[in-house]
Amino acid sequence: MNGEDIATMRPGYRAQKIGLVAQSNEVTVDLDVQDYLTLGRAARLGLCALPGKHEYREIERVMNDMGVNHLRRKSLSCLSGGERQQIEIVRVLVQDTDVILMDEPTNHLDYGNQIKILNTIRHLCHRRKKTVVLTTHIPDHALLLGQTVAIVDAQGRLTTGPVADMLDEKRLQQMYHANIRIVQIDELHRRACVPSALEEDEQINPEEEEGAEGSHL
Repeated sequence: MNGEDIATMRPGYRAQKIGLVAQSNEVTVDLDVQDYLTLGRAARLGLCALPGKHEYREIERVMNDMGVNHLRRKSLSCLSGGERQQIEIVRVLVQDTDVILMDEPTNHLDYGNQIKILNTIRHLCHRRKKTVVLTTHIPDHALLLGQTVAIVDAQGRLTTGPVADMLDEKRLQQMYHANIRIVQIDELHRRACVPSALEEDEQINPEEEEGAEGSHL
């Protein structure tokens, strides 16, 4: 990272440079949101130091900016999946790193919350000038974000480039072994990744089905 080997960085120093939003981050103690977010400041506090007024002002500023201040006194155990993922992103912002790694940040979220998280990622890149590296199994997410794409193929080779060059129909069909199309939707001003219709089931003769061994619904 910037010419430094992250493997040789001190853990505290590395935590000031790189933040992580995992797929799931189980907390074994029942904290409210504000107390949990103070953990994001740990790398910037001295050994055994307690968070002070500056830390709490920073947490409040980030919560207001991200629109989650109404959750500040809510227990982590009572958050929905979408709310929990938002709080994980806020925690990394409180950590105040230049680089944020996200491991499938929309995993386990409903469709509306997936879009909300993707909009949050764009906000981090364009308004907060963060470098976000995320993994995803959904090509349409990469098209929506519209940045640089890295693909790891079945042989472990890494290829990178602009999303328009990397996500073409031929490459996607080879990757997923499926009939996939990239279509332009003028009404939405964007390209979308669309699979073909599902295969039709073969028609079964009712008389044959009645005598078939082990047949069931």
